[in-house]
Amino acid sequence: MMAQGNGKQSTSAHPEKVLLYYSPSLHFEQAKTLLHQTFPKSRLWAALPPSKQDDDVVREGLSGIVPIPKDDLRPVRDFAACVKLLGSIRREKFDLIVILFDSYELKVFSLLSGCRRHAVINSRVEFQSVNLSILRAPQVILGRPCRALLGHTVLLALRTFVAAWGFLRKEKSEASNPR
Repeated sequence: MMAQGNGKQSTSAHPEKVLLYYSPSLHFEQAKTLLHQTFPKSRLWAALPPSKQDDDVVREGLSGIVPIPKDDLRPVRDFAACVKLLGSIRREKFDLIVILFDSYELKVFSLLSGCRRHAVINSRVEFQSVNLSILRAPQVILGRPCRALLGHTVLLALRTFVAAWGFLRKEKSEASNPR
């Protein structure tokens, strides 16, 4: 069981190595503080993009960093960079990975990270367990391309309908008004 937002540790095993996955949000520093309070004996690491790796304020209190290959890494959009990052995370053998947004992409990413436990710290700086079945992962990973294909198909159907409607109206008006 994960600890709650009050900063007190639950009765579960104390994670030795914790990874906080950086997201450009206002509560990154608050999440770092909460993790230090909740798991004071843990070594806190952060996965940081290139623009934040040399920032002393961001690196303060961290035992180490896992470099994110790009500033704007979206797991679904840049598969090669995502696989490289997952490899780096899996090599470090973290006990707990913490993400800062409750998105399906990040949840799947956390499940693929090889960490034993997964959590989200929401914008109210509260812990939530990641509850996402690995059976749902293909739906999440393929969801965006499938939605895009469906959207393009619907758009094409609408354009075809509008063009056909305009053509039929033009034919009807020419038939009723012969020159």
